[in-house]
Amino acid sequence: MDLTPMHKRVIALDVHQAKITACAVVEHEDGRVEVTKRDFGAFKRDRRALAQWALEIRPEVVVMESTGVYWKSPFAALEAVGIVAWVVNARHVKAVPGRKTDMADAQWLATLARAGLLRASFIPPIDFRQLRLVARQRQKLVGMCSAEKNRLHKVLVDAGIRINVLVADIHGTSARAMVKALIAGKPMHEVLDCKGRLRAGRDELFEALSTEQFSAVHRFVAEEIMQHIEQIEQRIARLDQRRRHAQATIGRLGRQRATQPLGHAVALNQHHLVVQRHQRVARHPLRQQGQQGLGLVTVQHHEAGCQVGGGAHGQEVDRKKTGMRDPKNHATSRWRCRRPA
Repeated sequence: MDLTPMHKRVIALDVHQAKITACAVVEHEDGRVEVTKRDFGAFKRDRRALAQWALEIRPEVVVMESTGVYWKSPFAALEAVGIVAWVVNARHVKAVPGRKTDMADAQWLATLARAGLLRASFIPPIDFRQLRLVARQRQKLVGMCSAEKNRLHKVLVDAGIRINVLVADIHGTSARAMVKALIAGKPMHEVLDCKGRLRAGRDELFEALSTEQFSAVHRFVAEEIMQHIEQIEQRIARLDQRRRHAQATIGRLGRQRATQPLGHAVALNQHHLVVQRHQRVARHPLRQQGQQGLGLVTVQHHEAGCQVGGGAHGQEVDRKKTGMRDPKNHATSRWRCRRPA
């Protein structure tokens, strides 16, 4: 299948766990097309060599598939030298017909990129990627903490302790203090002194906190779970602190970028490498801080293979058809796109 080229200098990367296969397709002024293939390792020195090799070729487009998490290191190495690569969805590549069976993956990827048949996924800037890493780790810890709390509840119920009948949340301040007092083996009057402002009376709590079936094994397991819960909560608090600091930093950067255009060109060795870099507002509390500073909102993008956003520049999304909530009433609603004033 003959494809009309749109780019004259293209590099495609086939990224694996331990190897990166690169294919460069360069069309010279006399019409001659030169295809160069090279293999690089996956270590730091290899990624640096890949970035330097790409700089020597001066490509218009560098493209790679979103293969798990392996694409992130080569992407960062290229980004460090001023090249913003395209990360494309593997399903889009496979959907294009006409591939020859003896053609390597990197060469086919370069052929499609040269013909302009690939669509780049949305990759947020480095500060957003780092913030997302912290937020995802926090989300994992929150899930672990919830699982441990449920496990502690089951252990207490197994021991005949029914504090959950009188208390909505057994991990509230007063309820947790009483549970920790039980685990520590304190007498019942000291346990009841920890009730604080709970509405339940001392007599009801005395019956609910009966320790007749609370064996030494129950006490040991409950103590281990309680310690684990508190450790996870401390880690979540540290992640929250780091996230707030990152959000404040991004908010400052967003206000500085408010007057910049959506795309910018990067001059690379006197050759212009056109880089389409779009920014979007994050989909969690950062949105409230960053949407005004960034001066834009989500557009229809594909983020490493996942479709995100909605609407187009200057167009307002029909919320009745899409089921989207009004941003005035909900912090996590999607916002229509608008250009900086």
